[in-house]
Order: sequence, then structure tokens, then C-alpha cells
Amino acid sequence: MAEAIRFNLDGEDGKRIRRVLRGMSGPQWDQAANEFGAYKVSRIVRAFPRTGAGVPSSPGQPPAVQGGALRHSMTYRITGRVLTVGTNLVYAAILHFGGTIRPKRAKALTIPIAPEARGKRARDFENTFVLRRGDDAPGEGLIMQKLGEGRVRPLFALRTSVTIEPRPYMGWDQRDKSKLLTILERVWSGLR
Repeated sequence: MAEAIRFNLDGEDGKRIRRVLRGMSGPQWDQAANEFGAYKVSRIVRAFPRTGAGVPSSPGQPPAVQGGALRHSMTYRITGRVLTVGTNLVYAAILHFGGTIRPKRAKALTIPIAPEARGKRARDFENTFVLRRGDDAPGEGLIMQKLGEGRVRPLFALRTSVTIEPRPYMGWDQRDKSKLLTILERVWSGLR
């Protein structure tokens, strides 16, 4: 869980949350943190839309479920008095915050465009060739595969960079704040 998003506890609810947290014992904190962590993971997981394989969500919306790896990787961890909710998947931060991806050791990124290419590399296919866009766009084009009898199919698009618009899925709103306060006050008062 490398990327961090910190949330402010402002306003009257924030004051009440801070007051209750100061008065909690270690076991009370652990119980409340476990309850809220499970709640928050469940809320994040339910927010991922199911649009169908290969269909992205709209920018500004949580990422659409493709294979489900991000959704299934959501977890929480308690370390001392810190509750961390998130994932350890490398691509999670770029989906949440957005950004530009550029190749590290190659001239271009290979973007799968054929269903057979998903999860594979261009070198996994035989009888391939590069169809360039032209001299004005070095590193741009398609990796094609010869199928025989004069037929070809596109496997990958080549791009020098790809910009991902933010698709935030880790949020903090009044509903979360109210749920946290309810859990904290119940655990602090000893009610189950």
C-alpha cells in the first residue's frame, strides 16, 4: 500500500471522533479499526462498476471491473493506532490519481487490442510484423499477425505514452465519517 491518501477530521464530527479516539484503550481501538476497515473495504469494492470486459469506466468514476484483481485486492491493515485501507497492486495508484505512462526500456508501449493479446506480450506471438503510422509518428503503429492465406489481424497498438484520466475509488465522505463516529462511540461506550 504505497500510495497514501490522508483524510481530515474537520467540523463537529471530526472533533467528536478525535475526542473518542483519545479516550479509547488499545483493545477498543483494535475492535473499532477492524469494524471500520471491513466496512470501508466493502464500500470500496461495491463502488466498482461492471461494464463488461474491455469497456472502461468514465473518467472521474471508479475503475470498471475487468478481471477483478483490483477489487479483490482491497484490504486493510492495523499498525498500532493507524488504520490503512488499500491495495498493493502496482497499477492501483495510476487508476486512482491518473497520470501518464511511458515505456521504460522500449521505444513504445504495447497495448493489447485483440482479446487473444490480453495478458500477453508481443513476443508471445509468431509471424508478427509492425505496421507503422508514418515518419511523423515514430513509435506509433500496430503489431500485426499473419494468419495465412493473405489474412492478418491486429494484436497490439504501439504508443509512446498513454494518459490515464483519474478514476478515484478511495474516497472519504460524510457517510464514512458518520459510520466511523457511530462505531467509535459504540465501542468506546462498551455497547455491542
